[in-house]
Amino acid sequence: MRKSRFLFVLLALSLWAACGKDPENPAGDNRDKFVGTYKLQKSGYIYSGANATIVDTLINVTVGKSGDANITLLDADIRVNSEGRFGAFNTGDCAISPIPNYNVFCGYFKQDSLVFETFQGSVTNGSQFNYKGIKQ
Repeated sequence: MRKSRFLFVLLALSLWAACGKDPENPAGDNRDKFVGTYKLQKSGYIYSGANATIVDTLINVTVGKSGDANITLLDADIRVNSEGRFGAFNTGDCAISPIPNYNVFCGYFKQDSLVFETFQGSVTNGSQFNYKGIKQ
């Protein structure tokens, strides 16, 4: 009798554990929290030779998913790490990035904010912009 009680309790525990709710996938798609429209302050300049045009304006930018792991931002297709950093933004320095059409394209997402910088062109002709803003 004692063995049957033990077996009954063991069977009940195993059924209870086996029928429990499966945990949600904690990793999920980390890009979901970044996708949306952001209102950004765009500041910087466009230069050609010794001439430069200062740019300081508000813009709306849409961040979307691309492929299995990337996002689209402006006209770039970029990978975002689990901390929300992209490009070559590692220790607070923007290094040369392998984004097509950009010499530098790097930044980060933090809560509902987006901060990044871009550089296109050469030493004599190009543009350099800083972007900072919040999700709408």
